[in-house]
Amino acid sequence: MPLRSELITKLPLTKGHERVSRAVLDDREAGHLRNLMVDVPVLRHLRASTVHTEYLPADQALWLIVSLVESAQPALALHAEEAAKAAQEADPYLDDLADARRQLQAVPWRVQLALSGAASPLDGTFDGPDASSTASIRQRVRRGMKGESLLLPGWQDAQIIPIGGIPSTLTQGPIVDLLAQVEWIESAGAQLGAFEAIAAASADLKFKASRGLYLSRPGAFSRAEYGTRLQVAMDRGEPLRLRAVSALDWATGVVVSFELRGFIDQ
Repeated sequence: MPLRSELITKLPLTKGHERVSRAVLDDREAGHLRNLMVDVPVLRHLRASTVHTEYLPADQALWLIVSLVESAQPALALHAEEAAKAAQEADPYLDDLADARRQLQAVPWRVQLALSGAASPLDGTFDGPDASSTASIRQRVRRGMKGESLLLPGWQDAQIIPIGGIPSTLTQGPIVDLLAQVEWIESAGAQLGAFEAIAAASADLKFKASRGLYLSRPGAFSRAEYGTRLQVAMDRGEPLRLRAVSALDWATGVVVSFELRGFIDQ
């Protein structure tokens, strides 16, 4: 029996009469597939099929055709009656197709949910066969944005949805207590040297770096309570215990800066 194959989506590789090199096509195909594995995570957990790609020229453009091809199954020595019963009870290839179709149809909804204010890259979601995490979806959106729109795969076709602008950071992240050295200060903020988190409202916090992050408190460092204390610590090369609100990268949840809330008594 020939192996079954069915188109699940197609994605544009070129526009109009655009001419590009093979290396560019390879890069675009790799980018589409990388995003597709986030949009349709069941493709990483197929039971009886494999992902197959090919190019198709159509509508004055070149398209990437993505299909699920049935995997060859080992022959089993079954009587005719047993074989018929097994075929009725399970068809893992059709199960793969059904899962891929369901996830493709849900892609716009899952993207909108991950972009909503109710979601966060630290919301505890994780990558699995049924859905990708908020952080993975947001990183995928950031990679795929063209202006203020986003190309998404659909069942047997592609679709473009408007997104609008996306922020680079989330300014109201978890509160964190720091033991930090100050390298320099100005009226709007300070540059931290080496620092370490001694307590945090979230155990999942990850930092872009262990030094060199910016500590802001607009308009506050001109006050003696903050400016003088920071200046003295900087002059003496002494670390300070600070309480700050973390600012997170919008997509990854990594801490990229802090906003000072106060000092912790020594």
